[in-house]
Amino acid sequence: MLIFFDIFFFLMIRRPPRSTLSSSSAASDVYKRQGNYYYFDPSTYLKVTNTTVNINGVDWYFDGSGVGTKKASSTNQGSVYDQFIAAGGTDAMWQYIVMPESGGNPNAVSPNGYRGLGQTKQSWGTGTVAQQTAGMINYAVTRYGSIDNAIKFRQANGWW
Repeated sequence: MLIFFDIFFFLMIRRPPRSTLSSSSAASDVYKRQGNYYYFDPSTYLKVTNTTVNINGVDWYFDGSGVGTKKASSTNQGSVYDQFIAAGGTDAMWQYIVMPESGGNPNAVSPNGYRGLGQTKQSWGTGTVAQQTAGMINYAVTRYGSIDNAIKFRQANGWW
């Protein structure tokens, strides 16, 4: 009997029963409970935490406790260039780093395994355009001191 209870309890804490979920779910598999939004991975049924998930074309961020917030829709719409600029990228960075590195394709992968708009093996080379843009800006400032210095280095060396 104790084993049955343990299994039942484990299954119940993994995903709330559908009967207790609000009928006003924000999107597929995003559930509203006591004023907060939660997402449960459809394959594991575990609550998702510390990540951004795109659900039905909408980006949601789920914090450490699993509470979700919908990201601004402007970052999810428009061309890759528009998303890049909206996320803080500059036109010069787009022209002199992004276009030569990836051709503006956020899903680009080189034969050597470099990924994303800025062609990196770091984690910021995957994810949304906004995440990649933030990673590129951080990399440019951390490694070269500024975006302008990163552009100058890229132009002088053909890589960054």
